[in-house]
Amino acid sequence: LEYFPAAASATDHRGGETPLHFACGHTCGNSHVTIGIIQLLINAAPDSVRHADNNGQLPLHHLCTNILNRRVDEIAAMKILKLLLENFSGAICSNNNDGHLPIHLACIMSRSPEFCRRLIEAYPGSERISDEDG
Repeated sequence: LEYFPAAASATDHRGGETPLHFACGHTCGNSHVTIGIIQLLINAAPDSVRHADNNGQLPLHHLCTNILNRRVDEIAAMKILKLLLENFSGAICSNNNDGHLPIHLACIMSRSPEFCRRLIEAYPGSERISDEDG
């Protein structure tokens, strides 16, 4: 990022994802993702927290789904969740192209009860909002 800062806001040609999406998500994230890496990416490209990929997913949506491969441990995920919401609180009520809120994805992916509780605290009543599947 020091030599090519524009890389932090670049998107891939297939899914429209930024490096922040990849760091938060299940497609490319890994167990070495830290709060420091996420903060570095946000500092380098502040608008990346608001960028929706081609599926309408924000980095928060990706964080909610990455449990599939256990690539971000739960303690790190909780810290990243807090940081993402501090930088874009509106993400919590954003639907992806399938009508899923972050809480829907977290439940589908069996995120921890504590993780889901934090999402609900950030958007009270979201657990009662139906997605397109009901």
